[in-house]
Amino acid sequence: MAQIYGAEYIGDKMKLFMYLLLLSIPHFAMSAIGDKVTTQSFVVKEVRVQLYNNDAFYYFVPQGSDWSAPNCPAAAYAYIKESQAGAEAILSVALTSKTTNTPVRFTGTCGDISGSPGYIGITDIIM
Repeated sequence: MAQIYGAEYIGDKMKLFMYLLLLSIPHFAMSAIGDKVTTQSFVVKEVRVQLYNNDAFYYFVPQGSDWSAPNCPAAAYAYIKESQAGAEAILSVALTSKTTNTPVRFTGTCGDISGSPGYIGITDIIM
């Protein structure tokens, strides 16, 4: 004989199903500030230098809409502080990418100091 359940019971089952579904989504499908990321390879379209709190930052914009980095969707800028070790070398490689149309990719951390996922803090550049 079929058992009839009330709306409250069905609603609780649906909540449980949705909770389990969210838990089953692989971690790589969710983005988070502070995640380690590697971008896709693109030619550097634009180089920006910005002064902020008595320091300079180098920002690199790819040809295309963003750097296509898993765990950091829509990261339009990869950046490094001028005073960081290796910043001048990274700037040099990025400028070479821009002038020779040679793709580069970055590794780094998703987000900026204010927590925006539109940025990648650079640790490496690969040509």
